[in-house]
Amino acid sequence: MYKKLSIIMIFCVACIQLQAQDTASVIRDFNKVLSFSQQPFVHYNSFTKMQATPVLQAEDTLSTKGEFYKNGANYYYSNGQEEIFMQDTFMIQFNHTRRSIWISKSDASKMNALPLNNKEMQSFLRGKYTIQKTGVNASNDKIRFETKEDSDKNSSVTVNIQIEYERKTYIPRILEMNAAMKKPVDEEMLGQIQEETGDIKTAVVKEGTDMFIVRNQGVKISFENISFNKDKAVQMPVWKDRLTYDIMTKEFLAKGIYNDYEITKTF
Repeated sequence: MYKKLSIIMIFCVACIQLQAQDTASVIRDFNKVLSFSQQPFVHYNSFTKMQATPVLQAEDTLSTKGEFYKNGANYYYSNGQEEIFMQDTFMIQFNHTRRSIWISKSDASKMNALPLNNKEMQSFLRGKYTIQKTGVNASNDKIRFETKEDSDKNSSVTVNIQIEYERKTYIPRILEMNAAMKKPVDEEMLGQIQEETGDIKTAVVKEGTDMFIVRNQGVKISFENISFNKDKAVQMPVWKDRLTYDIMTKEFLAKGIYNDYEITKTF
């Protein structure tokens, strides 16, 4: 009897150690996938699709095409409606719908930090998420993170993150993030939320005398034309084509078609 228990205990310990090793290996692979954006020169196109159940705002089902550049310590991203320049210690956001420009200070060097290299972050991921890696086809793998079951059945947020990538190069192809939420609310809280977000009655579910907000939201990003070519990266748009900066007064002035945009400087 004791011999059998000893064998079972040894087997269980071995399984736990193996699982920890496998999880660490998957996290390392995930880190390799994320590291594509840390190359000195990067360019890619993306297609982003938002989805939600129920739909409460137009943005819940938004679809956008994006373009990203990285040239050394400088970054640029555009999705058609908005452009973001992280260049020359500034973060400059053009919102073409609102015809506005927000300017703040930034530290682009922090963009190069990959927290998954940190042991504490790896421990956090193992503690909070179930982590799996599966094969998709002959050339691609998929890594999936899903929050572990919450003991509180009346209030929960479940997050599922999965990324598909090329097995040989670790280049990402599809990133999906989905969140399912169930939160208890009362009439007062419901009124406050409605003031901020609009009509949310379709998201309210009654269970007896209790009310809950129940929502599912997701985003899917597809990556295309990923390049680490310097010649492509140096084609990155720069804010100096849109704005002038007076180093003495530290004031910005918009040029050309942007001269009627409202400028807000946060420093």
